[in-house]
Amino acid sequence: YKQRASVRLECTESAATLTGTRMKVRATASKQGIAIALENLAGRTIAEVGKLQVAGYLKTTDNHSVLMKVSPSEKFYGLGQRFFSLNHRGRDITLRNVDIFLQPEDYGYFSIPFFFSSGGYGVFYNNTWPSRFRFGTEAADQVSFESPGPNCDFFLIYGPEPRRILGEYLRLTGLP
Repeated sequence: YKQRASVRLECTESAATLTGTRMKVRATASKQGIAIALENLAGRTIAEVGKLQVAGYLKTTDNHSVLMKVSPSEKFYGLGQRFFSLNHRGRDITLRNVDIFLQPEDYGYFSIPFFFSSGGYGVFYNNTWPSRFRFGTEAADQVSFESPGPNCDFFLIYGPEPRRILGEYLRLTGLP
C-alpha cells in the first residue's frame, strides 16, 4: 500500500458541532461530551457513537467505553480467532489471550480488536487491555465495547465493501 502524505478534509463548525467531510462520508461530532454520527453524503446514517454509561462492569474513572447505535439486522465479523459462528450478533465477547488446554469458548489464542459490520463500516479498538464487546445483547440496536484502560483509541472505517474496510484497516496497522 502507498503511504498517504496528507488527507484533505472539509470542515465546518457550529456552536454545538464539528463536521468533517471526505469523499463519500460525513462525520459530525458533538462538542458536548463524546457523540459522533457517521453518514454517507445521501444522508443515510452509517453509525452513531456515544459515551457508554457503565452501571456495574467498570467502576473506576480509568476506563474507556463506547456505545454505538446500529441496525437490528446488522451482522458483525472479526475479533480474531473465535470458537463459534462467524457472525457475532447476539454475543458478548471478551478479548483476552490465553494459552491453556481445553480453552473456554470466549478465550482465544489471539485476539484482534477489529470488527466489521454488514452495515458498511469497521471498528478498530486500539488498546492492549482485556476488552468486552456486546453485539446486540442488551438492545438489538446497540453495540458496545469497553476496557479498563484509560488510553484507548477507536477508528471508524467506512467501506462500504468489506474489501475496502479491510484495506483501510491494513493501512492503519500495516501488512503482516
